[in-house]
Amino acid sequence: MLSNVRLVALIAPLMAGLWFGECQVRAQSAMLPVPSGKHPAGKASFHWVESKPLGNEVASADARREVLVQVWYPATGPSRSRAVYLPGAEALASSPAAAALANLFGPTWRSITSNEVQAHAFDQAPVARGKKMPVLVFSSGGGVPVAAYTAQMEDLASHGYMVAGINHIFDLPGVALPDGRLLMPQPAPPQSGSADSIEKKRADMRAADIRFVVDQLQNLNADANSIFRARLELARLGVFGHSVGGRSAARACQLDARIKACLNQDGNMGWQPFWLDESGNSMRQPYMTLDHLDADPPEEVFSKMGTTREQYVARRSARQAEARKKLYETVAGGSYHVTIRTPGVSHNSFLDVRQLGRPDGPGINSWPDDVRAATPNAQILKVISTWTRAFFDKTIRQDPKLLFGLERAQDGNVEVRRYGSTSK
Repeated sequence: MLSNVRLVALIAPLMAGLWFGECQVRAQSAMLPVPSGKHPAGKASFHWVESKPLGNEVASADARREVLVQVWYPATGPSRSRAVYLPGAEALASSPAAAALANLFGPTWRSITSNEVQAHAFDQAPVARGKKMPVLVFSSGGGVPVAAYTAQMEDLASHGYMVAGINHIFDLPGVALPDGRLLMPQPAPPQSGSADSIEKKRADMRAADIRFVVDQLQNLNADANSIFRARLELARLGVFGHSVGGRSAARACQLDARIKACLNQDGNMGWQPFWLDESGNSMRQPYMTLDHLDADPPEEVFSKMGTTREQYVARRSARQAEARKKLYETVAGGSYHVTIRTPGVSHNSFLDVRQLGRPDGPGINSWPDDVRAATPNAQILKVISTWTRAFFDKTIRQDPKLLFGLERAQDGNVEVRRYGSTSK
Protein backbone atom coordinates (compact mmCIF):
# COMPACT_ATOMS: atom_id res chain seq x y z
CA MET A 1 0.00 0.00 0.00
CA LEU A 2 1.22 3.54 -0.76
CA SER A 3 1.33 4.58 2.84
CA ASN A 4 3.95 7.28 3.23
CA VAL A 5 1.99 9.95 5.10
CA ARG A 6 2.65 12.69 2.55
CA LEU A 7 1.84 10.34 -0.30
CA VAL A 8 -1.45 9.44 1.34
CA ALA A 9 -2.22 13.13 1.56
CA LEU A 10 -1.65 13.45 -2.17
CA ILE A 11 -3.24 10.35 -3.64
CA ALA A 12 -5.53 8.87 -0.97
CA PRO A 13 -6.81 11.40 1.57
CA LEU A 14 -8.43 8.76 3.70
CA MET A 15 -8.06 10.51 7.02
CA ALA A 16 -10.23 13.36 5.84
CA GLY A 17 -12.89 10.87 4.75
CA LEU A 18 -12.74 12.14 1.16
CA TRP A 19 -11.68 8.96 -0.54
CA PHE A 20 -13.14 9.42 -3.94
CA GLY A 21 -12.98 12.01 -6.68
CA GLU A 22 -16.06 13.13 -8.48
CA CYS A 23 -17.29 10.71 -11.11
CA GLN A 24 -19.98 11.13 -13.74
CA VAL A 25 -20.04 7.47 -14.73
CA ARG A 26 -23.44 5.79 -14.51
CA ALA A 27 -23.61 2.62 -12.38
CA GLN A 28 -23.30 -0.51 -14.50
CA SER A 29 -24.35 -3.03 -11.85
CA ALA A 30 -26.06 -3.08 -8.48
CA MET A 31 -25.47 -6.74 -7.77
CA LEU A 32 -23.56 -8.18 -4.87
CA PRO A 33 -21.89 -11.60 -5.07
CA VAL A 34 -24.09 -14.46 -3.89
CA PRO A 35 -22.84 -15.77 -0.51
CA SER A 36 -20.86 -18.98 -0.98
CA GLY A 37 -21.85 -20.88 2.17
CA LYS A 38 -24.69 -23.29 2.87
CA HIS A 39 -26.69 -21.00 5.15
CA PRO A 40 -28.90 -18.10 4.14
CA ALA A 41 -27.85 -14.96 5.98
CA GLY A 42 -29.98 -13.12 8.49
CA LYS A 43 -29.52 -9.50 9.53
CA ALA A 44 -30.44 -7.48 12.62
CA SER A 45 -29.57 -4.04 14.04
CA PHE A 46 -28.72 -2.90 17.55
CA HIS A 47 -28.24 0.58 18.98
CA TRP A 48 -26.18 0.39 22.14
CA VAL A 49 -25.34 3.28 24.49
CA GLU A 50 -22.99 2.92 27.44
CA SER A 51 -24.50 3.88 30.77
CA LYS A 52 -21.49 5.73 32.16
CA PRO A 53 -20.12 8.98 30.69
CA LEU A 54 -16.87 8.89 28.74
CA GLY A 55 -15.39 11.59 30.97
CA ASN A 56 -12.00 12.88 29.82
CA GLU A 57 -11.85 10.70 26.71
CA VAL A 58 -13.64 13.40 24.71
CA ALA A 59 -14.31 17.11 25.01
CA SER A 60 -17.88 16.71 26.28
CA ALA A 61 -17.66 15.22 29.77
CA ASP A 62 -21.27 13.97 29.77
CA ALA A 63 -21.02 12.21 26.39
CA ARG A 64 -21.63 8.47 26.35
CA ARG A 65 -20.27 5.75 24.12
CA GLU A 66 -22.78 5.03 21.40
CA VAL A 67 -22.64 2.56 18.52
CA LEU A 68 -24.96 1.27 15.83
CA VAL A 69 -24.20 -2.38 15.14
CA GLN A 70 -25.36 -4.38 12.14
CA VAL A 71 -25.32 -8.12 12.80
CA TRP A 72 -25.19 -10.79 10.10
CA TYR A 73 -25.69 -14.44 11.09
CA PRO A 74 -26.52 -17.89 9.67
CA ALA A 75 -30.29 -18.28 9.39
CA THR A 76 -32.64 -21.23 8.97
CA GLY A 77 -34.33 -19.80 5.90
CA PRO A 78 -35.91 -16.72 4.33
CA SER A 79 -37.95 -14.36 6.47
CA ARG A 80 -40.70 -12.11 5.19
CA SER A 81 -38.37 -9.64 3.50
CA ARG A 82 -34.86 -8.99 2.33
CA ALA A 83 -32.83 -6.76 4.60
CA VAL A 84 -32.30 -3.19 3.49
CA TYR A 85 -28.78 -2.61 2.16
CA LEU A 86 -28.21 0.67 4.05
CA PRO A 87 -30.81 1.20 6.79
CA GLY A 88 -32.23 4.72 6.75
CA ALA A 89 -30.66 5.57 3.38
CA GLU A 90 -33.67 7.60 2.25
CA ALA A 91 -33.55 9.79 5.36
CA LEU A 92 -29.76 10.12 5.13
CA ALA A 93 -30.15 11.35 1.53
CA SER A 94 -31.79 14.54 2.81
CA SER A 95 -29.39 15.01 5.74
CA PRO A 96 -25.99 16.74 6.08
CA ALA A 97 -24.44 13.29 5.59
CA ALA A 98 -25.73 13.01 2.01
CA ALA A 99 -22.75 14.57 0.22
CA ALA A 100 -20.19 12.30 1.89
CA LEU A 101 -22.29 9.18 1.30
CA ALA A 102 -22.94 10.11 -2.33
CA ASN A 103 -19.20 10.56 -2.76
CA LEU A 104 -18.56 7.15 -1.18
CA PHE A 105 -21.06 5.18 -3.26
CA GLY A 106 -20.80 7.28 -6.42
CA PRO A 107 -23.33 6.50 -9.16
CA THR A 108 -24.91 3.75 -7.03
CA TRP A 109 -26.04 6.19 -4.32
CA ARG A 110 -29.42 6.89 -5.94
CA SER A 111 -30.07 3.18 -6.26
CA ILE A 112 -29.22 2.70 -2.59
CA THR A 113 -31.54 5.50 -1.42
CA SER A 114 -34.38 4.01 -3.47
CA ASN A 115 -33.65 0.50 -2.13
CA GLU A 116 -32.86 -0.84 -5.59
CA VAL A 117 -29.56 -2.30 -4.35
CA GLN A 118 -30.55 -5.67 -2.96
CA ALA A 119 -28.82 -7.43 -0.10
CA HIS A 120 -28.97 -11.22 0.10
CA ALA A 121 -29.60 -11.32 3.86
CA PHE A 122 -33.09 -11.61 5.29
CA ASP A 123 -34.36 -9.23 7.94
CA GLN A 124 -34.71 -10.79 11.41
CA ALA A 125 -34.67 -14.34 10.01
CA PRO A 126 -34.62 -17.17 12.58
CA VAL A 127 -31.13 -18.20 13.67
CA ALA A 128 -29.83 -21.44 12.17
CA ARG A 129 -30.27 -24.46 14.40
CA GLY A 130 -27.40 -26.57 15.60
CA LYS A 131 -24.04 -25.58 16.98
CA LYS A 132 -23.27 -22.26 18.61
CA MET A 133 -21.91 -19.60 16.29
CA PRO A 134 -18.30 -18.37 16.48
CA VAL A 135 -18.36 -14.57 16.66
CA LEU A 136 -16.47 -11.94 14.67
CA VAL A 137 -16.52 -8.20 15.38
CA PHE A 138 -15.77 -5.87 12.45
CA SER A 139 -14.58 -2.24 12.50
CA SER A 140 -15.21 -0.34 9.25
CA GLY A 141 -12.94 2.16 7.50
CA GLY A 142 -12.98 5.86 8.36
CA GLY A 143 -16.17 7.59 7.26
CA VAL A 144 -17.63 4.34 5.87
CA PRO A 145 -20.86 2.73 7.14
CA VAL A 146 -20.51 -0.97 7.78
CA ALA A 147 -23.19 -1.65 5.15
CA ALA A 148 -20.56 -0.89 2.51
CA TYR A 149 -18.96 -4.25 3.41
CA THR A 150 -22.17 -6.26 3.02
CA ALA A 151 -20.67 -8.76 0.56
CA GLN A 152 -18.01 -9.80 3.06
CA MET A 153 -20.42 -9.90 6.00
CA GLU A 154 -23.05 -11.97 4.21
CA ASP A 155 -20.47 -14.47 2.98
CA LEU A 156 -19.06 -15.03 6.48
CA ALA A 157 -22.59 -15.46 7.86
CA SER A 158 -23.38 -18.04 5.18
CA HIS A 159 -20.46 -20.09 6.52
CA GLY A 160 -21.77 -20.10 10.08
CA TYR A 161 -20.22 -16.98 11.63
CA MET A 162 -22.10 -14.31 13.50
CA VAL A 163 -20.53 -10.98 12.43
CA ALA A 164 -21.16 -7.78 14.37
CA GLY A 165 -20.22 -4.80 12.19
CA ILE A 166 -19.70 -1.55 14.09
CA ASN A 167 -20.82 1.84 12.86
CA HIS A 168 -18.54 4.09 14.92
CA ILE A 169 -20.91 7.04 15.16
CA PHE A 170 -18.18 9.58 15.99
CA ASP A 171 -16.32 8.60 12.80
CA LEU A 172 -19.18 8.63 10.26
CA PRO A 173 -20.91 11.41 8.31
CA GLY A 174 -24.20 10.31 9.90
CA VAL A 175 -26.25 7.25 10.84
CA ALA A 176 -29.93 6.34 10.88
CA LEU A 177 -31.02 4.56 14.05
CA PRO A 178 -33.61 1.76 14.07
CA ASP A 179 -36.17 4.12 15.68
CA GLY A 180 -35.89 6.52 12.73
CA ARG A 181 -33.70 9.17 14.38
CA LEU A 182 -30.66 10.52 12.57
CA LEU A 183 -27.38 11.08 14.41
CA MET A 184 -24.53 13.22 13.17
CA PRO A 185 -20.99 12.50 14.46
CA GLN A 186 -20.55 13.35 18.14
CA PRO A 187 -17.99 13.42 19.63
CA ALA A 188 -15.63 14.18 16.77
CA PRO A 189 -12.40 12.18 16.43
CA PRO A 190 -9.20 13.94 17.55
CA GLN A 191 -7.73 16.36 15.01
CA SER A 192 -4.71 17.96 16.72
CA GLY A 193 -1.15 16.64 16.74
CA SER A 194 0.90 14.66 14.23
CA ALA A 195 -0.78 12.32 11.77
CA ASP A 196 0.58 9.38 13.75
CA SER A 197 -0.72 10.64 17.10
CA ILE A 198 -4.14 11.44 15.61
CA GLU A 199 -4.45 7.96 14.19
CA LYS A 200 -3.35 6.35 17.46
CA LYS A 201 -6.03 8.27 19.37
CA ARG A 202 -8.60 7.38 16.73
CA ALA A 203 -7.67 3.69 16.97
CA ASP A 204 -7.89 3.86 20.76
CA MET A 205 -11.42 5.31 20.57
CA ARG A 206 -12.49 2.65 18.10
CA ALA A 207 -10.84 -0.13 20.12
CA ALA A 208 -12.90 1.00 23.11
CA ASP A 209 -16.02 0.74 20.93
CA ILE A 210 -14.99 -2.81 19.93
CA ARG A 211 -14.56 -3.87 23.54
CA PHE A 212 -17.91 -2.28 24.44
CA VAL A 213 -19.57 -4.28 21.65
CA VAL A 214 -18.02 -7.48 23.01
CA ASP A 215 -19.59 -6.63 26.38
CA GLN A 216 -22.97 -6.15 24.71
CA LEU A 217 -22.67 -9.42 22.81
CA GLN A 218 -22.13 -11.18 26.13
CA ASN A 219 -25.34 -9.55 27.40
CA LEU A 220 -27.15 -10.50 24.20
CA ASN A 221 -26.09 -14.13 24.64
CA ALA A 222 -27.59 -14.13 28.14
CA ASP A 223 -30.81 -12.24 27.24
CA ALA A 224 -33.86 -14.50 27.46
CA ASN A 225 -35.68 -12.31 24.92
CA SER A 226 -32.91 -12.38 22.31
CA ILE A 227 -32.92 -14.61 19.25
CA PHE A 228 -29.20 -15.09 20.01
CA ARG A 229 -29.68 -16.36 23.57
CA ALA A 230 -27.09 -19.08 24.33
CA ARG A 231 -26.22 -19.28 20.60
CA LEU A 232 -22.99 -17.25 20.58
CA GLU A 233 -19.71 -19.09 21.14
CA LEU A 234 -17.89 -16.15 22.66
CA ALA A 235 -14.93 -18.29 23.67
CA ARG A 236 -14.28 -18.28 19.90
CA LEU A 237 -14.16 -14.56 19.23
CA GLY A 238 -12.21 -12.85 16.47
CA VAL A 239 -11.89 -9.19 15.52
CA PHE A 240 -11.10 -7.64 12.14
CA GLY A 241 -11.41 -4.32 10.37
CA HIS A 242 -10.59 -2.37 7.24
CA SER A 243 -8.19 0.58 6.99
CA VAL A 244 -8.23 2.46 10.32
CA GLY A 245 -10.63 -0.27 11.43
CA GLY A 246 -7.86 -2.82 10.89
CA ARG A 247 -5.47 -0.87 13.10
CA SER A 248 -8.26 -0.48 15.66
CA ALA A 249 -8.87 -4.24 15.65
CA ALA A 250 -5.18 -4.80 16.37
CA ARG A 251 -5.32 -2.28 19.23
CA ALA A 252 -8.36 -4.07 20.71
CA CYS A 253 -6.44 -7.35 20.57
CA GLN A 254 -3.60 -5.80 22.54
CA LEU A 255 -6.04 -4.67 25.22
CA ASP A 256 -8.50 -7.57 25.49
CA ALA A 257 -7.64 -11.23 26.08
CA ARG A 258 -11.22 -12.25 25.23
CA ILE A 259 -10.27 -11.75 21.58
CA LYS A 260 -8.62 -14.89 20.20
CA ALA A 261 -7.49 -13.73 16.73
CA CYS A 262 -7.04 -10.48 14.81
CA LEU A 263 -7.12 -9.62 11.09
CA ASN A 264 -6.23 -6.24 9.58
CA GLN A 265 -7.59 -5.58 6.08
CA ASP A 266 -5.43 -3.04 4.28
CA GLY A 267 -4.79 -0.95 7.37
CA ASN A 268 -1.14 -0.06 6.87
CA MET A 269 0.00 3.43 7.82
CA GLY A 270 3.55 4.31 6.85
CA TRP A 271 3.88 0.59 5.91
CA GLN A 272 3.13 -0.37 9.51
CA PRO A 273 -0.07 -2.40 10.18
CA PHE A 274 -0.34 -1.40 13.85
CA TRP A 275 1.65 0.08 16.71
CA LEU A 276 3.49 -1.59 19.57
CA ASP A 277 1.64 -1.25 22.87
CA GLU A 278 2.76 0.81 25.86
CA SER A 279 5.13 -1.96 26.96
CA GLY A 280 6.72 -2.26 23.54
CA ASN A 281 4.93 -5.52 22.67
CA SER A 282 2.98 -6.45 19.54
CA MET A 283 0.21 -8.93 20.55
CA ARG A 284 -0.30 -12.47 21.77
CA GLN A 285 -3.16 -13.54 19.49
CA PRO A 286 -2.63 -14.97 15.99
CA TYR A 287 -2.58 -12.10 13.52
CA MET A 288 -2.97 -11.52 9.78
CA THR A 289 -2.58 -8.51 7.50
CA LEU A 290 -4.51 -8.89 4.24
CA ASP A 291 -3.56 -6.01 1.96
CA HIS A 292 -3.16 -5.09 -1.70
CA LEU A 293 -0.36 -4.21 -4.09
CA ASP A 294 -0.40 -0.73 -5.62
CA ALA A 295 1.22 0.10 -8.91
CA ASP A 296 4.05 2.60 -8.48
CA PRO A 297 2.71 6.13 -8.92
CA PRO A 298 3.76 8.33 -11.85
CA GLU A 299 6.80 10.60 -11.61
CA GLU A 300 4.77 13.75 -10.98
CA VAL A 301 3.58 12.35 -7.64
CA PHE A 302 7.16 12.01 -6.41
CA SER A 303 7.87 15.56 -7.56
CA LYS A 304 4.93 16.87 -5.53
CA MET A 305 6.22 14.95 -2.52
CA GLY A 306 9.63 16.55 -2.86
CA THR A 307 11.34 13.19 -3.26
CA THR A 308 12.50 10.79 -5.95
CA ARG A 309 11.31 7.34 -6.88
CA GLU A 310 14.58 5.89 -5.58
CA GLN A 311 14.25 7.64 -2.22
CA TYR A 312 10.63 6.58 -1.92
CA VAL A 313 11.43 2.91 -2.70
CA ALA A 314 14.30 2.93 -0.20
CA ARG A 315 12.05 4.34 2.55
CA ARG A 316 9.32 1.83 1.75
CA SER A 317 11.77 -1.08 1.92
CA ALA A 318 13.19 0.12 5.23
CA ARG A 319 9.75 0.55 6.80
CA GLN A 320 8.57 -2.85 5.57
CA ALA A 321 11.69 -4.46 7.02
CA GLU A 322 11.01 -2.67 10.30
CA ALA A 323 7.44 -4.01 10.36
CA ARG A 324 8.65 -7.56 9.79
CA LYS A 325 11.21 -7.37 12.60
CA LYS A 326 9.27 -5.38 15.22
CA LEU A 327 5.71 -6.51 14.51
CA TYR A 328 5.16 -9.66 12.45
CA GLU A 329 8.05 -11.64 13.94
CA THR A 330 7.12 -10.75 17.54
CA VAL A 331 3.45 -11.81 17.49
CA ALA A 332 3.31 -14.60 20.06
CA GLY A 333 0.55 -16.49 18.24
CA GLY A 334 2.30 -16.25 14.89
CA SER A 335 1.36 -13.99 11.99
CA TYR A 336 0.68 -13.84 8.27
CA HIS A 337 1.11 -11.09 5.71
CA VAL A 338 -1.04 -11.82 2.66
CA THR A 339 -0.93 -9.43 -0.30
CA ILE A 340 -3.40 -9.47 -3.20
CA ARG A 341 -1.43 -8.61 -6.33
CA THR A 342 -4.21 -8.68 -8.93
CA PRO A 343 -3.74 -5.73 -11.33
CA GLY A 344 -6.21 -2.95 -10.58
CA VAL A 345 -6.81 -3.94 -6.95
CA SER A 346 -7.09 -0.99 -4.57
CA HIS A 347 -7.99 0.07 -1.05
CA ASN A 348 -11.61 0.27 -2.22
CA SER A 349 -11.62 -3.36 -3.36
CA PHE A 350 -12.37 -4.38 0.23
CA LEU A 351 -15.70 -2.53 0.08
CA ASP A 352 -18.73 -3.26 -2.10
CA VAL A 353 -18.42 0.04 -3.94
CA ARG A 354 -16.35 -1.06 -6.93
CA GLN A 355 -18.51 -4.13 -7.49
CA LEU A 356 -21.59 -1.88 -7.32
CA GLY A 357 -20.23 0.37 -10.06
CA ARG A 358 -18.13 2.97 -8.24
CA PRO A 359 -14.97 3.43 -10.35
CA ASP A 360 -11.75 4.41 -8.64
CA GLY A 361 -10.15 7.67 -9.66
CA PRO A 362 -6.38 8.11 -9.90
CA GLY A 363 -6.35 9.68 -6.43
CA ILE A 364 -7.13 6.33 -4.79
CA ASN A 365 -5.80 3.91 -7.40
CA SER A 366 -2.40 4.24 -9.07
CA TRP A 367 -2.98 1.53 -11.68
CA PRO A 368 -3.36 2.75 -15.30
CA ASP A 369 -6.85 3.68 -16.49
CA ASP A 370 -7.28 0.61 -18.70
CA VAL A 371 -6.20 -1.71 -15.88
CA ARG A 372 -8.63 -0.12 -13.42
CA ALA A 373 -11.44 -0.45 -15.93
CA ALA A 374 -10.73 -4.17 -16.43
CA THR A 375 -10.35 -5.06 -12.74
CA PRO A 376 -12.23 -8.28 -11.85
CA ASN A 377 -13.94 -6.76 -8.81
CA ALA A 378 -16.17 -9.73 -7.96
CA GLN A 379 -13.18 -12.06 -8.13
CA ILE A 380 -11.15 -9.83 -5.80
CA LEU A 381 -14.03 -9.65 -3.30
CA LYS A 382 -14.15 -13.45 -3.36
CA VAL A 383 -10.40 -13.64 -2.66
CA ILE A 384 -10.78 -11.21 0.26
CA SER A 385 -13.73 -13.10 1.75
CA THR A 386 -12.07 -16.48 1.30
CA TRP A 387 -8.75 -15.54 2.90
CA THR A 388 -10.56 -13.79 5.76
CA ARG A 389 -12.66 -16.86 6.45
CA ALA A 390 -9.64 -19.18 6.08
CA PHE A 391 -7.72 -17.26 8.74
CA PHE A 392 -10.60 -17.36 11.22
CA ASP A 393 -11.39 -21.00 10.40
CA LYS A 394 -7.84 -21.84 11.43
CA THR A 395 -7.51 -19.59 14.47
CA ILE A 396 -11.09 -19.56 15.80
CA ARG A 397 -12.47 -22.89 14.64
CA GLN A 398 -9.11 -24.67 14.77
CA ASP A 399 -9.69 -25.98 11.23
CA PRO A 400 -6.70 -25.18 8.98
CA LYS A 401 -7.83 -27.06 5.85
CA LEU A 402 -9.01 -24.05 3.86
CA LEU A 403 -6.00 -21.90 4.74
CA PHE A 404 -3.52 -24.65 3.91
CA GLY A 405 -5.34 -25.32 0.67
CA LEU A 406 -5.17 -21.65 -0.31
CA GLU A 407 -1.44 -21.52 0.42
CA ARG A 408 -0.80 -24.61 -1.71
CA ALA A 409 -2.94 -23.26 -4.56
CA GLN A 410 -1.32 -19.82 -4.90
CA ASP A 411 -1.55 -18.60 -8.48
CA GLY A 412 0.82 -15.62 -8.37
CA ASN A 413 -1.96 -13.13 -7.64
CA VAL A 414 -1.62 -13.70 -3.89
CA GLU A 415 1.67 -13.52 -1.97
CA VAL A 416 1.85 -15.14 1.47
CA ARG A 417 4.49 -14.52 4.13
CA ARG A 418 4.41 -16.43 7.43
CA TYR A 419 6.13 -15.55 10.68
CA GLY A 420 6.68 -17.16 14.06
CA SER A 421 4.68 -20.31 14.79
CA THR A 422 2.83 -20.08 11.47
CA SER A 423 6.08 -20.68 9.56
CA LYS A 424 6.67 -24.07 11.15
